Amino acid sequence: MLKMAGPCHRCQKYKCQCKKKREKSKKTELKVKDLFGSPFDCEEQIRTRRFASPNSALSPQELDELQECIEKANDILRSLVAENDPTNKRQLQLHFLKLRGASVEVKILCTRMEQEEEEENEMDDLFAENEDEDLDLIIPPHKKIIKVCGKVATAGRDFIQFNGVGSAYLVLYNQLLSVASDKTSKSKQPQRDFIDANQETRRKLAFNFGEFVANNPDAKNIFFGIPLSLQLNQFIGKEVCVETTDDGSSEGLLVRVDEELIEIEKKCGDKIEIDFDKMCFILIRNLK
Repeated sequence: MLKMAGPCHRCQKYKCQCKKKREKSKKTELKVKDLFGSPFDCEEQIRTRRFASPNSALSPQELDELQECIEKANDILRSLVAENDPTNKRQLQLHFLKLRGASVEVKILCTRMEQEEEEENEMDDLFAENEDEDLDLIIPPHKKIIKVCGKVATAGRDFIQFNGVGSAYLVLYNQLLSVASDKTSKSKQPQRDFIDANQETRRKLAFNFGEFVANNPDAKNIFFGIPLSLQLNQFIGKEVCVETTDDGSSEGLLVRVDEELIEIEKKCGDKIEIDFDKMCFILIRNLK
């Protein structure tokens, strides 16, 4: 004759739930002891009631619109403050970083060096005679405008990089004539840096910020901005085409990058140095 088992002496239920509760408590305990990667336990906190309160009297949608307007106003104010300092291009970089992933049409202005002095006087007369005409129509013949399209990849202290199919263009801000968003492409939300960072990365940012940023070029560019020379280091050994202001275009392998110039090796074996001041843009080819 079978005897019916009695209730659990702990939960007083015939279908015991103690095992499931213990497993759940262990998982919760592991999460609590995570402590942002720290090996030290925190002091036990006194339980207190928490009351949620709204961040604003506005609705979430109205609050987002207001914050967006405030950010745009702050961008304009920062730009006005830095307007008298031509070497401060940080605000321009931050604007381009918000466009990462967006399709753009870029116009690059390439000026021949030997005619640079003559054109300064000519441009004043041209603008005075053609105030209402399109900018492309009043560019002197010795100025060359190059139009290229691609997606904004990143922007640094003095350059912008946008990628095409298997290629990348890097252009100094001094050579940019205009950057226009492609209206036919779908607009993307601005990317938030480190929004999906793992716990180890967040811990390094919180407790070892200087060391982490110094050893991470992408993070260094986001927080401080890196020059074109540092960005080009990752493309050493790649096939490049450099459009210059004196000798037209030069093609070859990128073999060396300095703070003020690059060195490329042509197919014939000759090596040439090109100053950044003479570069209209540099095209990196055969990228995967």
